[in-house]
Amino acid sequence: MTCLPSYLPVRLWQDAKKYGLGILTYTEDELIAGTKPDSYMALESRISHIPIAYHEDFGRFVNFPVNGCLFTGLPEDIEAIEPVLSHRYFHETQIFRSEPCFLEVVPKNVDKAYSLKHLLEILGIGREEMVCCETALMIFLCFVTPDWGWPWPMPESRSRMWPIILRKGTMTMTGWLR
Repeated sequence: MTCLPSYLPVRLWQDAKKYGLGILTYTEDELIAGTKPDSYMALESRISHIPIAYHEDFGRFVNFPVNGCLFTGLPEDIEAIEPVLSHRYFHETQIFRSEPCFLEVVPKNVDKAYSLKHLLEILGIGREEMVCCETALMIFLCFVTPDWGWPWPMPESRSRMWPIILRKGTMTMTGWLR
């Protein structure tokens, strides 16, 4: 697993406090918040089905490998701070807005587009066949109304982990990838 440098979560936490943003990182079972949970963290918690655990001592608590951090805040605040943090950490991270209220910090050269290209090669699916790639939960939220129900069984605790590839005319569940 590619992780952020071990000293970086503390620096990002300090930046979050300095700029009045929220910050969290992930474990298998919890969203670890380094600032008081806000409505954007609550949204991430609902989307991922992972509870939030607030640790005021985030800098000491996060003493394990971290594969990413997420800043949360008002869209205009996130937009304003993105170039500042991108410039500060350009040599060791990639920073991007995944949503207007989310600024993701991942290790250098961790790239969704590259990862997706590799996944499509493994699955034998051409890039031109793909319409989108998302998690089962996001497909569910986007396409399934309460009247329709869920079309296949899926472990609730791992719903965020099931990648779905939408292809022209079909839907393919890829299953667990390791």
